[in-house]
Amino acid sequence: MKILSWNCRGLSTPSAIPNLCNVAQGHQPDILFLSETLSKAPAMERIRVKLNFNSCLSIDVEGRSG
Repeated sequence: MKILSWNCRGLSTPSAIPNLCNVAQGHQPDILFLSETLSKAPAMERIRVKLNFNSCLSIDVEGRSG
């Protein structure tokens, strides 16, 4: 089982999602843990679909923390 963890420090930069896709495709993890995304559930769901994962658990950001 492969687990990939990435401290994103926000996913709003234009290169963040393409870089995430490249890393995920290169390593093909079974579980991908993203911390400090600063994103809400709908945005994380779009990322889940883009990465072709079956499920996603996210905790909404509150302000600028998390």
